[in-house]
Amino acid sequence: MASPVRTEGFSAFVDAARRFCALIDGAPYPDRDDFAARADRTLADVHAAALLLDAEFHDGPSSPPISHEDWTARFDALSETLGDWSTYWSVFEMEGPEAGEAIEHFLDDDLADVWRDLKAGLLGLDAGVAPEVVAWEWRLGHRIHWGRHAVEAIRALHVRRFE
Repeated sequence: MASPVRTEGFSAFVDAARRFCALIDGAPYPDRDDFAARADRTLADVHAAALLLDAEFHDGPSSPPISHEDWTARFDALSETLGDWSTYWSVFEMEGPEAGEAIEHFLDDDLADVWRDLKAGLLGLDAGVAPEVVAWEWRLGHRIHWGRHAVEAIRALHVRRFE
């Protein structure tokens, strides 16, 4: 496998992650409709780029975690922007005893969680963490955590924007 730094997929992902994080870093926004349109586009770009991210496990120093205080500040700013658009209902479990049960979700939480995982990687890259390590962290996170938040947020944004 080529180094992720030299692949077009890694560069596209970093660019999409920077655009998404810059959007979230700028919250709160006075125009919810404009924010939702921009969030929908940038989140879709991040998700699409993640599907092409080619990374294997790499050991080494990892990206610094985002503090709970920083996450809370983004969550609160997103809550202010989204207002009553924050909550939505979705079927989260597709298999097992809870399959098919609709539960309440929170768009501000989805966006803040994606931001936290992407921002940590960007800060890691900026601090000199090996790109191979960051690429692995993002790929794994997409599969087990932030990818689900991204997909749910894209769906919720679509419904809110076009209902």
